[in-house]
Amino acid sequence: MTNYLILNCEVYICVHVLKLIIIGIIIQAKILDSKYKIIIDKIITNFIGLILLFSMIILWKSFFFEGTLLNYQIIQDYYTFFFKFMVLLTSLICIIMSTNYCEYENIKGFEYLILLLFSTLGLLTIISSYDLITMYLGIEIQGLCFYIITNLKFFSDYSIEAGLKYFILGVISSLILLLGSSFLYYGTGTINFLDLNILFYSVNIINYNYYSYYITLFGLLLIYSSILFKIGIVPFHIWVSDIYQGAPTNISFFFAIVPQISIISILLRLNNIFVYVYLKQLFWFFMILSFLSITIGTLGAIYQTKIKRMLGFSGINNMGYVLTMILSMNIESIYGIIFYMIVYNVTSITLWLLFVSFRDISNMTPMEDIRDIMLLFRSNKYLSIIFFIFLFSNMGIPPMLGFFAKLFVILNLLKLKMYIFAIFIIILNSIAVIYYLRLLILMYSKLPDDKWIFLDDINEWKAHFIIIIGYINIFFMIYPNYFLLLIHNIILLIYT
Repeated sequence: MTNYLILNCEVYICVHVLKLIIIGIIIQAKILDSKYKIIIDKIITNFIGLILLFSMIILWKSFFFEGTLLNYQIIQDYYTFFFKFMVLLTSLICIIMSTNYCEYENIKGFEYLILLLFSTLGLLTIISSYDLITMYLGIEIQGLCFYIITNLKFFSDYSIEAGLKYFILGVISSLILLLGSSFLYYGTGTINFLDLNILFYSVNIINYNYYSYYITLFGLLLIYSSILFKIGIVPFHIWVSDIYQGAPTNISFFFAIVPQISIISILLRLNNIFVYVYLKQLFWFFMILSFLSITIGTLGAIYQTKIKRMLGFSGINNMGYVLTMILSMNIESIYGIIFYMIVYNVTSITLWLLFVSFRDISNMTPMEDIRDIMLLFRSNKYLSIIFFIFLFSNMGIPPMLGFFAKLFVILNLLKLKMYIFAIFIIILNSIAVIYYLRLLILMYSKLPDDKWIFLDDINEWKAHFIIIIGYINIFFMIYPNYFLLLIHNIILLIYT
């Protein structure tokens, strides 16, 4: 019975999703009435925030419950605990921080909030999965929810187009995952991570069966390709900019932050099984994809005029940096990946929060084009300074937090003696500064018709959140010990 306690967080979320669906059916007539719609949406948003908050508390209480369940298909350990906590925390922030978006955009219906909560359940399932079938089910749960909420603006052709593209490409990705799992099963006779771990650590498969060695490798590359599609790694990145642009901004906000955490966690778990047997092949596979992702992410963002498209290519660039550290499965690289993911989430959450909140006060229209931030410094000095800080952090300018994240990437490559690749990343990061500097220049630019754009005020609690994160970005260099020691203790819990 104790083993079932490792699922208490997932069960808690699932039960409340069913409750919200029942409540939605009961009060459906009230929801359709515009008089009650805004009130009901706010109540549901706050309720989902409380569900995620209590889920974090329940997860914390189950910290010492370790074990496997359902014939080694689900696992709970310190590794899954850390990544689950990150998913719940970032989901809570993304949902709460974009509360007023649907009200401004006149998007009716609270169902997308339930789908976001249900997709969080899928992401938690991915992290807990200890079997390829369980992992596939988790990916499909979050994928099906994402296909629907991408079409949240059902009156917009761009949103419908984005949802259709995402659905078609997502289905192809799922088929590739199933095909890769079939080849892996054909070569090894199992798809369970524990059995695979025992097999690849106890048997030299290339000496045991040369044919199975390459069949398994082919299946493994297909599985990796399908998983990397979910975080937009080149050449599986075609959907990213279109989906970010077509989906509502609050949904793009969620897409850009939360799913990456669970996908990186499952990549690390798979690498821990296969990297020692297929070290040379996986090394070249990840190096080529990280090279392409950093290149396309950097050069693609330079030519973008839409803010969400630019952030999409920036996300591809950042995931390429993470992929370079997966090249080596040592403690330093794991430390760098966790540090980079935390920094990436902090800076991305703040930048997306700013863009979700940017609205012209005259007509409450959102800012979508980069030219919309012209004269931001003169119309709203404090907001422009915060914007300035986080753009510098994304550039990797010292002493900002983003500099140290990219420093970990460079140090990891130098330790692997990949000096040319390290120089290449430094050059591309210098080129990436161009599209961030372009935004800073626009903040001081003058509009052709001398018309100033004044922004609507940001909520007080959002402003406090942004200011706190801004202070962390600036003053991290002065006293980084607590933060680095926290990550060090996390690594010790995971790998000891």
